[in-house]
Amino acid sequence: MITPVQDRVIVKPSKVEEKTAGGLVIPGAVAKDNELERAEVIAVGPGRTTTEGKLIEPLVEVGEIVAYQKGTGTKTKIDNVEYLVLVEHQILAVILE
Repeated sequence: MITPVQDRVIVKPSKVEEKTAGGLVIPGAVAKDNELERAEVIAVGPGRTTTEGKLIEPLVEVGEIVAYQKGTGTKTKIDNVEYLVLVEHQILAVILE
């Protein structure tokens, strides 16, 4: 189990594959650097504290699917599962499916 601190968010990246018009599968690792990645939120820290001591709670919740810029965050592996630690402001959107 992992519990993030402050405004950190633990996400599990999705294995996204794209298909060309001819049906060829392009693995996510070959995707362009400027493309957005998707991930499921696994854990959320308590939030950020302002200089006045006020707690600003996070806007994302466990279970949501979020979008972030490829190459963002810190990779970590727990029990052979890869996770990504993001600062909440690195999350660009919540994806509603």
